[in-house]
Amino acid sequence: MLYLITDTHFGHRNIIKYCNRPENFEDLIFDNLYKIITNNDILLHLGDVAYGPEKLWIEMYMHIPGEKWLVKGNHDRKKTEWYEALGFTKVYDEWFRYVDNDYGTIVFSHKPRDLEQFTSYNIHGHCHNSEIKSFSEDSPFRYHAEYNKRLSIELENYKPVSLNNFLNR
Repeated sequence: MLYLITDTHFGHRNIIKYCNRPENFEDLIFDNLYKIITNNDILLHLGDVAYGPEKLWIEMYMHIPGEKWLVKGNHDRKKTEWYEALGFTKVYDEWFRYVDNDYGTIVFSHKPRDLEQFTSYNIHGHCHNSEIKSFSEDSPFRYHAEYNKRLSIELENYKPVSLNNFLNR
């Protein structure tokens, strides 16, 4: 099964204030990942894995079962090889296309993408639990809720969510 997570921001203490996260948000995330992800699953992280002592957090992340893919976010500034050395089997710089038999072509990205760049959906992180105000008719991203799907770890109660559950809401 394909699971999604985004914007974990491990080690980023100010994210508690910015996004109204609990003090123990890292523990909540790791506990949920270990409870949900199995060795047969793929965990796709949509960017901003860690902030601060990154290697410590990413090494902890690598002990989570399953295969791990990463779409690098604006805080993931290391070279691709660095993330691969820590166990990500696929690392994408900004986005990638994924073809699903049930949902068609999906673009996974950290930041939202322009609608003309994909066929069915764009699933992205980056916006956290804030209201999306920057996507209007004159915006370069022309946000449209039917196709452009924001994933927020805060709104998912610090848990990964399966692609099927996410798109079937």
